[in-house]
Amino acid sequence: MNIIKTIFDFSRFKIVVFPLVLLTLAYFLFADENLKIIFAGIAIFIIGMKFMEDGFKLFSGNSLEIFLEKFTNNLPKSMFMGFFATTLVQSSSLISIIIISFLSIKIITLPQAIGVIFGANLGSTTTAWLVSFFGLKLNIASYAMPMIIFGVIGTFLKSRTYEAIGNVLLGLGFVFLAIFYMKDGFESLQGTIDLSQYALEGYWGFVVFALVGAVATVVMQSSGATMALVITALALNQITYDNAIALTIGVNVGTPFTAVLASLTSNENGKRLALVHLVFNCVTAIFAFIFLSQLTDSIDSISDYFGVMDTNYTIKLSIFHTLFNLAGIIIMTPFIGQIEKLSHFIIKDKYKAQYKPKFISKELIDVPVVSIKALENELLHLYKNSHKIILHTISLHRSDVFSNKNLKKTIKKSNDVIVLDSIYNKNMKQLYNEIMSFASSSQKYMGKDDVYKVFKLKIAAKEILTGVKEVKKLQKNIMTYLNSKNTFIKNEYNILRMELANSLKEIDLIDNKNFSEEKKISKIGKINKRLNTLDIITNGRIDSLIRENKINAKMASSLIADSSTTYHICKKLVLITNILFMKNENLEIIEENS
Repeated sequence: MNIIKTIFDFSRFKIVVFPLVLLTLAYFLFADENLKIIFAGIAIFIIGMKFMEDGFKLFSGNSLEIFLEKFTNNLPKSMFMGFFATTLVQSSSLISIIIISFLSIKIITLPQAIGVIFGANLGSTTTAWLVSFFGLKLNIASYAMPMIIFGVIGTFLKSRTYEAIGNVLLGLGFVFLAIFYMKDGFESLQGTIDLSQYALEGYWGFVVFALVGAVATVVMQSSGATMALVITALALNQITYDNAIALTIGVNVGTPFTAVLASLTSNENGKRLALVHLVFNCVTAIFAFIFLSQLTDSIDSISDYFGVMDTNYTIKLSIFHTLFNLAGIIIMTPFIGQIEKLSHFIIKDKYKAQYKPKFISKELIDVPVVSIKALENELLHLYKNSHKIILHTISLHRSDVFSNKNLKKTIKKSNDVIVLDSIYNKNMKQLYNEIMSFASSSQKYMGKDDVYKVFKLKIAAKEILTGVKEVKKLQKNIMTYLNSKNTFIKNEYNILRMELANSLKEIDLIDNKNFSEEKKISKIGKINKRLNTLDIITNGRIDSLIRENKINAKMASSLIADSSTTYHICKKLVLITNILFMKNENLEIIEENS
């Protein structure tokens, strides 16, 4: 997500303010060649970060997301993974967005996500170290060109891995080239303008430059780009060391804004995480301001210990960036429980309409491991809703089936069929359509294996909807025969109701994470075996009923048709269960039923 996209939603801004901003920027760019080079460097840096993000999204079958999912089961691991992942991809914003999407689809818990965000904050400080050590000391443009050339070649190759590597190389190449441009622009600027003459001292100087750092980060949506700009300007004496410290603190305050924007389309937990991220960075900034003299003394001591020269302000700034983020983690970690409670108090859980999507959203489409999990969760949501409709159609409630009640007695007593309002079908179909649209859109970012998974999930969605349609066919005869004076036909329809209810109950038990694959297979086998009792022609029950004049020809015809419909509905439920809850589905069976 991008701040500019959000701003575009405001028509007044588009019509009046935005053109003025562009004209002002154009004036400065054409008025001074050096400013043009600096701004070009910033733009190239942001493009480079975007290519790196896209590359890591494609790389090795979503290994980044898989690592984040598997290695966040406790706080130390969560923090380490946040630090490691951010150091690797050089984008705390990307990590924040991935973690918020994980929260939305319930892959990880809020405390785990908070740990990742804390670690990501520390990981974001490595950008400053890379710029200080390599960007300013090497002829970095000479490394950038080969990376860009090989990156372009990689993006044209059909292999997903080569495309991912190509994007990462392009990203690194552009980042290196951007640093070169920013450095070159500031060096040229020294001959015409001395920005250091605008340096401000004291309290107000600190506040002004901190605000500038925060606003610059919000606008550029990249703390890495802002820090690269600050360090480059500091190295060329265009800003003072004190003002650079204030800018760095401001950068930290502006960093969570991307997460805040990403959370707007997330669920309540995503919004809570964005709030925690903002609170963490603000509290850390306040701490740095209050204990600024102690922090700078510590930096001097650390610099002396490692032999860093007093005038090497870029390295000192990198130490400061790392030190005050580390201090924030140490201060805030003991209070994670209280912070989580506060976020729950501020952001309440909202009621969500039963037939509205709960897990899928367009923001999750381009990260395959996330979009597949979101799709699986949304299908379960659709599936649970279909259970309710099926049970209502056969004059039962969920509490009748999924409780300790005697189901047989309940079925005998419940003779009043619940006539479903048309909105059920309308909303059910709408949810189905949104699932299918999301599934189709997400496939363009996936490899072959992931596309196959989505193919099976689309089949499951189709079977859920057709199963609901078919159960509606039963309703007319159920309404007729449940109130019939003929106890024999009434009993036969109760048997059909019993079989549908039992199938749903057994399937609900299969959705148990503690069940082994063997136990699930065994339960499905029992369901299939029991379904054979619905074949009233083969088992001779229909012949017996007709021969003994217990039911008439019309009743027999209806019963045969409805027994077949019930059988096919139950078979569909088993197929859906295989896709949603089993690890090793049989492709031939799936294709045969699609």
